[in-house]
Amino acid sequence: MALGTLYSKDSLCPFAHRVLIASRELEASVDVACGSDIPESIREANTKGTWPVFSPSEGGVLLDDSSQIVGHLISRSGARGNAYRSDGETLAKLNGLVGCISKVIRAGKPAVQREYREKLDRALAAVEAILASAEGPYLGGEHFGQADGHIAPFLYRLPFLVEVRGHVPQMLLESEEFAAWVDRVVNRPSFVAIAPKRHELRQFYARNAQYGKPMKVGRLHHSGFRGMWNDLVARTSTVASGNDTDNVALQEARDLCYLLFRSVALHAKFENLVLFPELDAAKQDPDFTAEGKEQHDHEVDEMNALLEHFDRTLSEQPGDRPAALTSLSEACERLRSSQFAHFDYEEANFMPVLSELDTERHLAMLEEAYEMCILERPFLIGALASYMPIENTLSLLDSLLYAVKPDSTQWRTLLQAMHRFLNAEQWLRVVRRFEDILPTSLMVIPTGYRQETIGSAARALHAAAPVDRIEIPH
Repeated sequence: MALGTLYSKDSLCPFAHRVLIASRELEASVDVACGSDIPESIREANTKGTWPVFSPSEGGVLLDDSSQIVGHLISRSGARGNAYRSDGETLAKLNGLVGCISKVIRAGKPAVQREYREKLDRALAAVEAILASAEGPYLGGEHFGQADGHIAPFLYRLPFLVEVRGHVPQMLLESEEFAAWVDRVVNRPSFVAIAPKRHELRQFYARNAQYGKPMKVGRLHHSGFRGMWNDLVARTSTVASGNDTDNVALQEARDLCYLLFRSVALHAKFENLVLFPELDAAKQDPDFTAEGKEQHDHEVDEMNALLEHFDRTLSEQPGDRPAALTSLSEACERLRSSQFAHFDYEEANFMPVLSELDTERHLAMLEEAYEMCILERPFLIGALASYMPIENTLSLLDSLLYAVKPDSTQWRTLLQAMHRFLNAEQWLRVVRRFEDILPTSLMVIPTGYRQETIGSAARALHAAAPVDRIEIPH
């Protein structure tokens, strides 16, 4: 017979998970009702309006605190309950960690986030001290107990602080013992059986974030563009200073330049057609983004001129073109400096305004961005991602989950493109993050770096969506 019914506002509630872990560890039967399944009588009786609440089978008042509910289950579980129980002082320290995690998630401004991140690190250190003093692999010693179950749902969420906030708690980096305990706790069968899917948590926290919303993809793309530009400049400089015997290296540099400019043009197209009108409206100034549009117009001519410069140099005889190669290398450096200045301008002037837009508008714009470049994106995303820091690549995929459904052909196509370009270590990070929504055929780790060459990607893109001239529409 069930000891009562647990009512939770949704299936993601970590406090409800705390109760469900205890019920499984104690082998105490509990019925569960979530969301729309909660009777109106329970909603009316829950005067505090917080969840979860528990209605004991023997009747009486609702229990409206997860720790109180777990204590109720323990008191009715005999010797098993006594073995599971943890002391109040330990639970209080764990509550301090839970409070820090909650505040980091909800912190608005970067300065506030930094303050709570520091508090989070101190709270983790306090928990690590409890673990170090325990004579066994768990907080209470040899056996998984109430303290471990008390904190497990929140430890499970720590990686999503990394994804949403870009912060890796130092304790997870510095203490192998602590990291191993976290793994043991979040992989406990009693929690695994009820733990939410990772992509559900990613979407929940991104949707509810007050800072670092999904449209941070603009800055993520910039990091890829910067990496591609640096590679392009390095390639042309090497060709200009080396033995000029054929067109192989120069052609590959030209192909990279073409992929870069197609990516930049798509990015600018979205800004002109979707993002800039939103920013102008938010600032109530029709000219707020005027300089950004003017920079796009100027860069269109510069990008096409540089591609033509590549073609002229490629048409000359290898070995007889040192001046042309030097001129081309210098032209790449000049345009790189110009575009980097453009990226800096956008990040300084537009990103603060963008961060203030509501999350629903961010998500709508992300969907529009995907729809307007759905044909080109699969050919560009792999190459672009290979030039981004892996954390940025993972965050980009997190954001794309809003525009591309996990079980769709588009999602598989995007992942396949990235699989061909990311190295084994990078792809392993992707697999670990997205294993619950990764096609089985892509669970394998690539054997080499860039299985698809820059040249083949450029040719495939041009065949699928040919352009004679780079254009950025208004």
